[in-house]
Amino acid sequence: MTKFDELCKMAEEIPAEQYPEVLRTTAAKVLPALEEAAGSAERADTIFAAFLIASVYADGTLDEAEYLLLLPGLAMTFGEAYSFEEVKEYIEQSKKEGKQIGEFADALCDFFGELSEELKDDLVILSLLICAADGKITNKEKKYIKKLIR
Repeated sequence: MTKFDELCKMAEEIPAEQYPEVLRTTAAKVLPALEEAAGSAERADTIFAAFLIASVYADGTLDEAEYLLLLPGLAMTFGEAYSFEEVKEYIEQSKKEGKQIGEFADALCDFFGELSEELKDDLVILSLLICAADGKITNKEKKYIKKLIR
């Protein structure tokens, strides 16, 4: 088993109730740097929400555990909550843009890596946890995360 596989296994075993705190902590570190780079809090929130959606979309499906983890970020960014069905429908409709969504997330990670390796690491860990929220990191999700790391 590789170190990457061990890390994935560890993420899969984190209790679901710990995920929201990790998301809040990571967002608190990432959003100020993103706001500075984007020029406004509103743009930073939108970019961060797009990154979260890209991480959820990594395997092309949305399950309820991922949705529950994503919901506070969506509400923070867009000022309202969306139902599981609404978000799932959006993900389904976005399948055509799947490659671009992944490329955006990868570019964002690379950009953060230029600013600070720690910020990039935070985004990768965040993505890893989002992918593991349903208790299993699929091969598609592993491929996505490895792309973010490179």
